[in-house]
Amino acid sequence: MPKLFYFSMALVLAGCVENSKAPIYNDTDTVAITKNVTTSKQKALPEKVIAERLSGTVTLLDTINGRRIATLHDNVLLNAGIPKGNWVMVGIETEITPVQDKSLMLKKGQKLLIKGKPVGETLEDIQLELTGQNKEGARTGLFYGYMPAGKIKAGSIIETALSEYLRQHPGRTLPDMQSFIKQFQLQATGFNEPFLEYANYESTVDNPSPAYRTVLIFYKNKLIGVAGSRHTKLQGTTEHKLDRGFHGYFFADTDSKLQQEYIRMFNNFINSVD
Repeated sequence: MPKLFYFSMALVLAGCVENSKAPIYNDTDTVAITKNVTTSKQKALPEKVIAERLSGTVTLLDTINGRRIATLHDNVLLNAGIPKGNWVMVGIETEITPVQDKSLMLKKGQKLLIKGKPVGETLEDIQLELTGQNKEGARTGLFYGYMPAGKIKAGSIIETALSEYLRQHPGRTLPDMQSFIKQFQLQATGFNEPFLEYANYESTVDNPSPAYRTVLIFYKNKLIGVAGSRHTKLQGTTEHKLDRGFHGYFFADTDSKLQQEYIRMFNNFINSVD
């Protein structure tokens, strides 16, 4: 969907250097801790949650049940795709040397670095998919691997965090939802008025031009539902199948005609973009 979703990619690819693509995420979201959202597995989340994080030490494989290629430490930032069964493909960004940049290769036994600090180690030679420059000006490289989906911190998964947030916060007005919107850095889409949407985008692991992942749907400053690319369990909602594999979840107190109007507008929009 490049025509209307490129503006989102501009945010995550800020700092891209000429003749190279920048890796997708930078480790910038762990400065402060807040208690806006809590889960049974994670008592507190970073002030800004830009992507999933590891839970404990993980061994990354080259494919499902494949060869061990790297170890990663707890809390490493991931560019995680959609889980398939018990596995998920992830992208890892590490700082690289000029030699690694030129060769597009990480040698066996080399430290993986974020902000100069070791976050893991290679167990085999690894081919880099992309190189670029992060916001701090360091050269970085991106590579992919597979890991158990259960090794991602539940609170860093937006669908899980949203369900828990709504369970803890019975109010659904826009002010009630602002801390969640800020924490997961959702952006107003500017589409489908008179509805107000706040959204983030899917991982680039599965699609280099990602579409929406989670869309909070407001009408007259009240959350009436959620649309998304992944299944979400939200108490008090009814699921509707939307076009192009999306799902819609509307709260029971939302007028059915209003639901159908939004579904019509969302489907028209999502089918109009390439």
